[in-house]
Amino acid sequence: EYIPPVCVEIVTRRKVIPLDEGEGIYVRDLRTGAVRAVVGHSHLVQAHEELEKAWDEAKADPEYLAELDRLRRQYVGGPTPLWFAERLTKFCGGAKIWLKRE
Repeated sequence: EYIPPVCVEIVTRRKVIPLDEGEGIYVRDLRTGAVRAVVGHSHLVQAHEELEKAWDEAKADPEYLAELDRLRRQYVGGPTPLWFAERLTKFCGGAKIWLKRE
């Protein structure tokens, strides 16, 4: 597997690099230095970098992380909480009914 040299000269910056089928480029992540090959489709360099920057900012926000944790617990297959079915309990004559999303 070919890995391009670490020291390269940036000639031009583009938002989209169009590639034909069978063409490819190597893309180096400026933050981590990781190199990956992109073959046969347009590569959105700036959009990827903007998304990564936004995610880094969101990961530093405790309020966002708390909301993400809540959504994962309730909707993404984590341990789901029990919900007290207040109206169904009243409708059934007082037997306490609890529901769990699965």
